[in-house]
Amino acid sequence: MKALVVFESMFGSTHELANAIASGLRETCDVDVVRADAVDAIAVDAADLLVVGAPTHAHTLSTEASRHDAATMTSDADGDLDLEEPVMTQGLREWFDSLEHLAKPFAAFDTRSDMPRLLTGASSKRIERELRKKGAVSVLQPESFLVTRFAGLKDGEAERGRAWGEQVALAFRTTMKR
Repeated sequence: MKALVVFESMFGSTHELANAIASGLRETCDVDVVRADAVDAIAVDAADLLVVGAPTHAHTLSTEASRHDAATMTSDADGDLDLEEPVMTQGLREWFDSLEHLAKPFAAFDTRSDMPRLLTGASSKRIERELRKKGAVSVLQPESFLVTRFAGLKDGEAERGRAWGEQVALAFRTTMKR
């Protein structure tokens, strides 16, 4: 089985989480991890399973404006916050726009602030909706992982991401047996 983890990340937390999830998936399948602005159609076609994630910006997926605002935050953070290099100029929203029909199983995840979801939103819900519109089928409920304001993933979230990756692989195998 071949899994493709596609992620968007501004400050590195979602990238770190994507790698942790891939580590859990690697228990049972081959995995590639790729940025949303670098994924190509050949990699998508070759994948049996897509795992897609992004940070939550203003309750949903990033936009060009919210990515600009995030970049501006680095100058206001007294050196405590750095943009991941190279800076992403396109995110999942643009990748979804480039996709046509996508009859693939998938799982969606996001990172969001450590506050009630009612206040933060969860971009994984938008990811799920966009992939379903393209014909993809979810193998597991979307999952949110928590970040701190300037320190990246909250303690324990990388480990939880790895465990979630294992759950995704199991759910995929179960779905394929039906």
